[in-house]
Amino acid sequence: MEFTIEALDDFVNGCKEFYYWNDIHPGNTSFEKAHHPYPKGMSDDTTNLSWAHHQIHGLWQSEIVGRVCFYSGNTKSYLRSAEAKNLPDYFYETLWKLYWKWTPLANSNLTTEQRSQSATKGYEGMTEETRDNWIVKLQKAMTEDRRKGRSEHMKNLNASFTAEQKSENLRRANQAQTPEQRHERQKKAAETRGVKSLRESASKMNNQKWISLHDGFISHSGGVATHNKHLGIDKRHKAKVPAALHSLISKNDCQSNLYLIAAYSQNPGII
Repeated sequence: MEFTIEALDDFVNGCKEFYYWNDIHPGNTSFEKAHHPYPKGMSDDTTNLSWAHHQIHGLWQSEIVGRVCFYSGNTKSYLRSAEAKNLPDYFYETLWKLYWKWTPLANSNLTTEQRSQSATKGYEGMTEETRDNWIVKLQKAMTEDRRKGRSEHMKNLNASFTAEQKSENLRRANQAQTPEQRHERQKKAAETRGVKSLRESASKMNNQKWISLHDGFISHSGGVATHNKHLGIDKRHKAKVPAALHSLISKNDCQSNLYLIAAYSQNPGII
């Protein structure tokens, strides 16, 4: 494969002979105007080539003149097509090398509008099979990128939250889910962390004691929230009972519990 204008000219002439002998013409094939022998800006001369041959011509011409002469999206779509894969191995591999050599420059030279046009042409130029495979790979890549990005974003975001804000965010997330969704989330959590870890977490949570700031009712966090809801008051109107008070509070004397919590909050040294 020679990178000279003469060699490129031979390629174009060979394409035209191919069109003639195989009855390929604008009436049954989509043709594009290719700047030949020199690219746009160096010459206004053009020739008609099929879409596929135009991609090869652009890569070849880029190497000859030392500048980008193709749209990367279109060319990549062609190189991934079944038609391109039927080319001789050496020729096919050389085209890919040229593509990767010039693509960074191609992307930097494109305007936003040109990138959009290139993507549209590339998509429309795919075969149905190639397009389906491309969509599947793109969806997987986007899902992985979102997962990584979301993980990093949430890690940074959670670091900026106070304990109260984290609790509020969790409450809102639970409220937005249906019982089925909450059950599914808990099921996945159990599978991820393992049954043992889940039991340890549940045991730890059940050992915590919370108090309703409305009437002194004592239970775990969820129990107090449900109690408040049944009374028609804000579920968040509750507080975690300090460990130092666990032995002093009573489930049968709610009013005393409120007095005890109030006194402790003003002067923890009383215990």
